[in-house]
Amino acid sequence: MPKLNLRPRTESLLREWGAMIQATPSGAGYDLIQPRQEVFENRVSNFCNNPTPDTFDEIWTPESAISHANPGGQLLRTTFDGDIDELAELIKSMKSASEYNQLWEERISWSWALWELYTRMNDSVSVVLSEQSTDAMGWLGAKPSGEFRDRIATLQRFREHYTSVIGHPTEGTDHEVPIKIELDELFRTLQTLNKSDIASQVKGEYGDFYRSLYGGTGSAQTDTTGQINLVDIGSVVEAYAYGEANDAYDKDSLSNYWGGEYWENWKESYAEHVQAEIRDEFTLDNLTQAEIKPLFNAITTAEGSDLSKPVATYVMGNQWGKFTWDDIVDHFSENPQEASRVLSVFFDDSYPVINRLDAFKEHTIHLKETEDRSPGSIQRMATSLLMFTNPENHLGLAPARTKEFLTDKTTLSKYKSAFQPQQYRKIIGPLRELRDEIEHQVRQEGSENKITMLDVHSMIYIYAEEGEPKSSQLPPE
Repeated sequence: MPKLNLRPRTESLLREWGAMIQATPSGAGYDLIQPRQEVFENRVSNFCNNPTPDTFDEIWTPESAISHANPGGQLLRTTFDGDIDELAELIKSMKSASEYNQLWEERISWSWALWELYTRMNDSVSVVLSEQSTDAMGWLGAKPSGEFRDRIATLQRFREHYTSVIGHPTEGTDHEVPIKIELDELFRTLQTLNKSDIASQVKGEYGDFYRSLYGGTGSAQTDTTGQINLVDIGSVVEAYAYGEANDAYDKDSLSNYWGGEYWENWKESYAEHVQAEIRDEFTLDNLTQAEIKPLFNAITTAEGSDLSKPVATYVMGNQWGKFTWDDIVDHFSENPQEASRVLSVFFDDSYPVINRLDAFKEHTIHLKETEDRSPGSIQRMATSLLMFTNPENHLGLAPARTKEFLTDKTTLSKYKSAFQPQQYRKIIGPLRELRDEIEHQVRQEGSENKITMLDVHSMIYIYAEEGEPKSSQLPPE
């Protein structure tokens, strides 16, 4: 049987979940004292013993069934091809059946309701198949699809993985429940919590578990917007590549090139310093409390970049931006335990970028109120740290310049200058495509200069300062 292609850190998430539910029977997103499964079973039993429209509809409520609103009890009843007593008999037969019978689909035409009904109440089925468990599995990287037997097989394979990693966490506790219920409550937690729910838990005892849910499937975290495409980039790519191929962005000014009077390649020198010195000294995804102050001291130094001012002033754009940088550094330095945990997640490339940015935001956004720092400036520091520690893939966002460039050069409908992890995830793909376009054009110019997201950063800066290139700044035909 092929291995499930689960997202990175799934095993860590499961271990954190197991430790939490072993010690604590209820919490944000889950309840093992009166789990949904127990409520469902009691209401199904009540209906079978006393089949009425009211007792049937009681099954399809939020605390009992995931399919409570789609289609809901009333619609299920009115579309069933029989009376209420026949419906009760069908459910009794489903409860005692040894296997799934596709003929049931001819009598109950709502697949999600049918699948949830059968898998919840039949003790021979070891997992619950519902729209919620399916969506949660999608977030974990292995969304079930196809017919009933295909979907249930995927869930059963995940159950096997679950038990191989953490066994049966509640076994032997005062709140012991079957693994089937543990999984149902896990999926419930993954699917229903929004950012506010998570934010209220990340500093608690089980903060590591809840922090890993940032970017999950809860309704407030789901990005339903469409794809963004680059538009009208030909001239800026050609002009920048022409300048880059001729070393126009080194320290000596070459003003006949587009943006040639600006010294942009200090960023490459600084990124090389980060890669050669900082990554050598610190394991960024496994920081200790004692390393927080030395880390920021090392990051803030201008060593290797030949800058006349503190590097934070350049990274953040001006002195006001540096104030934000300093406030964040002070906060992390004064809270090293929190900082070591948050920054280890933030610098860990195996986490989705939205998780990493959400973790940084959650622990710094209070500076908006306490120090009057703009969310966009806080985001600028976070994304700049991503860029200089991984210049091939990430971009530091200067709020005003990024907004202007994306408004003019992409199909993004509106750029929000506040700290928006969802937006970053949405725009970074097209901006990496822009990096690739620049690299292709630089090669066309006969240069082997390495192209990274630092070049995209430079292009955005030059565009904000210069606008569209002049015809004389394009490569000769």
